[in-house]
Amino acid sequence: MYFFNRKSIFIVYMLIMVFSIILISGCAMKEPNHSAQKVLSLDEENLKQLETMNMLASEMVQKTTEKNYVEARDILLKLSKQLTEVNYDGLTSIEGLQALSDTFVIAKRNFNSVNLSEEDTLISSAKVHLVIDALSHQKEPMWLQYYSVLNSDLNELQTAASLGNKEKMNQLLKTYKQHYAFIRPAMIINRDPENIDQLDSYLTFLQNYISDNDKKENVNAVIEELKRFLKEVFYQDQSSTVSPLADQNLFSWVISIGTIIVSVLFYVGWRKYNYEKTNIFSVKK
Repeated sequence: MYFFNRKSIFIVYMLIMVFSIILISGCAMKEPNHSAQKVLSLDEENLKQLETMNMLASEMVQKTTEKNYVEARDILLKLSKQLTEVNYDGLTSIEGLQALSDTFVIAKRNFNSVNLSEEDTLISSAKVHLVIDALSHQKEPMWLQYYSVLNSDLNELQTAASLGNKEKMNQLLKTYKQHYAFIRPAMIINRDPENIDQLDSYLTFLQNYISDNDKKENVNAVIEELKRFLKEVFYQDQSSTVSPLADQNLFSWVISIGTIIVSVLFYVGWRKYNYEKTNIFSVKK
């Protein structure tokens, strides 16, 4: 008579368990998602160049504030030359490059004007700083700090609309347009052009509603919608943290399922071993 080896049966189940662990570990260790990890990465030379330009732009603002227009203009010309040496691949869109170019063209015009305006040169130098900063600090550009200013403008505009004060509404709308125009070039560099087009459309729509007496009752609704979209444009980067969380949940799910499978296999193997320990099977030749 031949007897089946009770221990060998248990060993087989243990091997199945180990194999399952290896298999589950392999499933859990996902291949890296190259498309998801394809994040903007600039070479050190480009980063260094942008940081240097950002410091120069800040110095230009300082010189303009001190009314040292000659030195401020020299810095502007130096920055303009350096712009041609930057690698813009992945930095911004065609519309962003156009906004960058227009900002410098207008700044040069203001600094070269025979009747130089203190206000125009200050605004131009500040805009130059904002666009350079938008290039060098893609994730946290300075223009994001202006959200509270624009939102406050719209809140005041809503109050004036509720009171039916059309003169005040027009005045506040003008203020909002000035503040928005100030950061708009920098926004185009960091955001999809379609988003900026929508903000422009909301502004035109709002202006038409304020001008039309038959539609002034709906001004608050338009402002509310503009505020909602403005916040979405400013804080859209905060919604990009969903993927890692989803990956963690998937990993946890795989490990949990794997643990259950391994536990069941171990339990079955243990029961089988105990059963064979007390019941010896024999097979006749």
